[in-house]
Amino acid sequence: MNRAWMAAAMLAGLAMAGQAESRRPQLDALVGTHVSMPEFPGNVLAHELTHALEGVARHSSEGLMKAKWSPGDYAGMVYGPLAFAAEDLDLLRAHFKPEMSPGPTLVAAR
Repeated sequence: MNRAWMAAAMLAGLAMAGQAESRRPQLDALVGTHVSMPEFPGNVLAHELTHALEGVARHSSEGLMKAKWSPGDYAGMVYGPLAFAAEDLDLLRAHFKPEMSPGPTLVAAR
């Protein structure tokens, strides 16, 4: 499990317990920089869901699908989600093309 995912899981658990801010030093140390809430776990979740949708094991050189985010990436999360690189957009578009995606399943009424 990578550091970003562990930190997001830690943040989610602490937030539910009402202790997220009191444990900020440990969370920041885990990822190596100050992270914002709730933008950070949202970006981690979007990154992991994109892996599932793209259907390939790969990372981009920039944006949401980077293997390791920089301190600048973490800081940018305050202003909105990290952007997709062009190749990630192409893979996602291919996933959602009608000929690539299964259609709805019809079930006969009884």
